Amino acid sequence: MVEKLAQDYSKYFHNCNVEKEINPLCLSIEETLTRLDEFETLLTNVKIETNSTMENHVVPLLAFQQNFQTLCERIDNLEKFVDVVNENVNSVERSIDIAEEELGVTDYSLKGLLFKPLFSRSKNIDGESRTNLKDDEFQKVEIFKTSQYFPTSEEPTSD
Repeated sequence: MVEKLAQDYSKYFHNCNVEKEINPLCLSIEETLTRLDEFETLLTNVKIETNSTMENHVVPLLAFQQNFQTLCERIDNLEKFVDVVNENVNSVERSIDIAEEELGVTDYSLKGLLFKPLFSRSKNIDGESRTNLKDDEFQKVEIFKTSQYFPTSEEPTSD
């Protein structure tokens, strides 16, 4: 039985062309190894590019982070400053509107201001006669100070 098995194997190897069947397999293995080498080269190039990108772009961005944070804070402070200035301008405009109403000023030309008496009697909303001078003192609108928002700048004194 062993002899018969050996003869069958012998016939099989003689009848089939081992080189013909093994060569495509060997070629496929070689192509796979070549592609694997190409992939390894590509992976190495990607790693080099990644390191280069990290050194050239990400590191400077991280270094700029503190400056960026400072810039954001300055922008926020500027927005607050603009809101305060807007509020001050609106307060002054309201004071001017009240003063114009009390003085009866409707003409903004020089002629209207010069020839209209400042202390004339006028009527208020209820129709009562009143003088333009009040018993109360004038209340100054609180104006912002730029030094509160721009501490490095020197504010001129107005006294």
